Amino acid sequence: MEALVERGMQEGAVGLSTGLIYTPGTFAKTDEIIGLARVAARYGGLYATHMRNEGEKVADAIRESIQIGEQAGLPVEISHFKISSKKLWGQSPMTLGLVRDARARGLTVTVDQYAYTASSTSLESRLPSWLRAGGLEEAKKRLADQTTPRKSRYRHERLLEAERV
Repeated sequence: MEALVERGMQEGAVGLSTGLIYTPGTFAKTDEIIGLARVAARYGGLYATHMRNEGEKVADAIRESIQIGEQAGLPVEISHFKISSKKLWGQSPMTLGLVRDARARGLTVTVDQYAYTASSTSLESRLPSWLRAGGLEEAKKRLADQTTPRKSRYRHERLLEAERV
């Protein structure tokens, strides 16, 4: 993968982009992304990400995005910067504070946000990585499996049903 990033950078790419909230990006490990980002950094590239979580673990996802930029030595752009968990609404000062703190340490961090309250992301992205492993058919099998915790089965079955509508 590093060779592919290097070739892309040599051919004019402006950096590395990830979609960590989507399959298959959700399975990427932070260290793996740092390695790829270091290649982009050698060419003056940037790291753009649709971070791993916009819900209850949004702070962890922001920290991960910043960590990648700091450890790889390149600017970070976080796409669709928001809080999707109603439990955390009103916590934007905290999430923006993480960005401001990184900037104070010298890292270039930018964010973007769309100006509407809708989304076109598949509801499948709301399923946890462990449930999505192996694809949608495997996820359905896990949901049908009685050994999968009931609360998780119920919540995620509703998401998949909503997806079909």
